[in-house]
Amino acid sequence: MTSNELMNVIERDPGVIWRFVWEMSDLVFVPFDFIYSLLMLVYALGYSTLTGILMYALVFCFNWQKDKFNLASDESIRVIAEQKQ
Repeated sequence: MTSNELMNVIERDPGVIWRFVWEMSDLVFVPFDFIYSLLMLVYALGYSTLTGILMYALVFCFNWQKDKFNLASDESIRVIAEQKQ
């Protein structure tokens, strides 16, 4: 092993491990922060917050269906364009 390869291993591997350990706290605390923020919204705004969350979920579903439809139509347009060439 050359000295450059050795330096690469020494510098890279601990960096990967350190980055994983450093970001582990985000994996643990983000769900708790999300739940806490939802509870604070319900406490501050009342049950109207749940209506907003429901509307957000409905719009998400509609956009998802629209994207599926657009992908299907784009695919059929691509097939027709390839057949003309």
